[in-house]
Amino acid sequence: MRNRLHRYSVVLLLVALLVACSKVPDGILSEKKMQAVQVDMQLAEAMINLDSKEFPDNAHKEALYQSVFRKYGITQAEYDSSLVWYGRHLDIYMKVYDRVLADLNKRQKALGDVQASAAPVSKQDSVDIWPRRTSLRLEPGALFNGVTFDIKPETNYSSGSSFVLGMDVWGINKGMAYKPEIRISADQGDTIVTIND
Repeated sequence: MRNRLHRYSVVLLLVALLVACSKVPDGILSEKKMQAVQVDMQLAEAMINLDSKEFPDNAHKEALYQSVFRKYGITQAEYDSSLVWYGRHLDIYMKVYDRVLADLNKRQKALGDVQASAAPVSKQDSVDIWPRRTSLRLEPGALFNGVTFDIKPETNYSSGSSFVLGMDVWGINKGMAYKPEIRISADQGDTIVTIND
């Protein structure tokens, strides 16, 4: 009987020590779970930044974040509380975030060499050569003599390559006294092709 009581005492003491040594309190995501959630939140942020058409407003962005919360069975409130707690314990958070970065780097390396020059280009491939931001706002009353840009691709594209410039325009109506004009010129070395619209 005394031997059994001794075993229970040791087990109870070990459990108490484990609970007392836990760095993260109840209601806060564990370091391991916080790491996993943060990896997916970083990927979600990257998706939003790379594809503004897919996530045009806060409702679409929020839906993506909620899908991360559903994946891990947590709520926005639990995530927010955990961020606040980790914010107050930056030494622990920095260790978690270092592991997040290591995980993302490992995933990136697992993709292999993804440089454009490493893969042969076929007729079905497309490359975005646009060097500027993807939106431009021209407000009424602003003085614009034109917005110009010059694209000089780093790669010499083969004969027969096609270049597509697409745009969405808002605020143009039939009653406008002055309408925007688009002029595109392509310099092929010995020939310059210009289109006005």
